[in-house]
Amino acid sequence: MTATDRLFWRKARMWFAVGGLAAAVPLSAEPLPVAAPVHASTEAPVECNDSLYRFLPGEVNFCLAVRERQRNNVAGTLEMLKLAAGWGNKKAQYALGLMYFNGEQVAPNRPLGLAWLGLAAERGDATYAAVLASAYGKATPLERQQAQARYAALLPTYADAIAARRAQRRFDREMHELTRQEPYPSQVCIAGLTGGYTGQVPVCPSASAAVALLNRFGDAYFEGWTGHVTVGAPQPVRADDRDPSKQSPDAARQGQSAEPDSTRP
Repeated sequence: MTATDRLFWRKARMWFAVGGLAAAVPLSAEPLPVAAPVHASTEAPVECNDSLYRFLPGEVNFCLAVRERQRNNVAGTLEMLKLAAGWGNKKAQYALGLMYFNGEQVAPNRPLGLAWLGLAAERGDATYAAVLASAYGKATPLERQQAQARYAALLPTYADAIAARRAQRRFDREMHELTRQEPYPSQVCIAGLTGGYTGQVPVCPSASAAVALLNRFGDAYFEGWTGHVTVGAPQPVRADDRDPSKQSPDAARQGQSAEPDSTRP
């Protein structure tokens, strides 16, 4: 498990610790939700990095859901979880599934809980798949039938084909903006993500290091989704690349045929 994975799952564990939510089956391998309930007052306040929203809004929304959970704000928790789920955040979909299936601070709705758990398991994560199988085994035939209808209703908004693709377009667009500058920057400062301070002077990593860090966040976020691609390190722009008269005919035709993404979330 990478350092980025541990960072993401630390937030997930905090969510389950604050909520007292347990997996439906005992699992021994990381990552695991913490089953024992923890009083919100004993937890240090969750700090969410708004700078990451530019690249991965679903991860920030999930962090905000954890924070609202600490504050016992059920409406705010559900709002942030659904926003995160709309960006393809599987931790948020899993949390919604457990909340509804177990009736944690919401009216129990096992069919809806099963539907959310089904979405969370969409990428084949072993933990989510095991919990889904256990929950499905506890459901009645009628609840399973109702869950199918609920699942079908959620798919047009929250399935990876829609939500993760939307998040990937957002991530790609912002990474492209970061790497397309002419000339490409030698250093990149992103508050809370890269660098630090020596006295009053910001210390920032190279552009390549910043892109690598953000790609690690993206790889963890989209893990298991076949549509995910990693953005390469920034490259210097040559004069020939900027001058259409010096491009090959094939390159010129490719540039003319490219179409921008018209659906900007």
